[in-house]
Amino acid sequence: MQISRMMFCQPSRMLERHFKEWRKAVQLRWHFSRDELLTIYANRVGFGEDCTGIHAAAERYFHKLPDQLGISEAALLAGLIQRPSYLSPSKHPDRALQRRNQVIDAMVQNHAISSEQGKAAKATSLGVTTK
Repeated sequence: MQISRMMFCQPSRMLERHFKEWRKAVQLRWHFSRDELLTIYANRVGFGEDCTGIHAAAERYFHKLPDQLGISEAALLAGLIQRPSYLSPSKHPDRALQRRNQVIDAMVQNHAISSEQGKAAKATSLGVTTK
């Protein structure tokens, strides 16, 4: 990919694009807190199966509101953002389970939850409801 960029992209254009991205990131960070930016992102990101935003995903997969999700359910949705189709719990429950457990492990490692909470969350099933 790096070679194709060097061959087909003008370096001045790349620098200009990177500068614009950096400037926009600084402006966003100036006007919004990290929590606000995360909320904006969560309300616009795709979760697969025609779900855009955390509310639609929580409703689609669990028939719940986002603030009613448990650790296991929230971890599943957080993991879906990476690759929604590939990690679809409806089509690939084994992949979704593995990714959910990775997210739970990261939550424990970052002290967002205790190791006991992590073990309990990993012991639960995916809990995805069908349409």
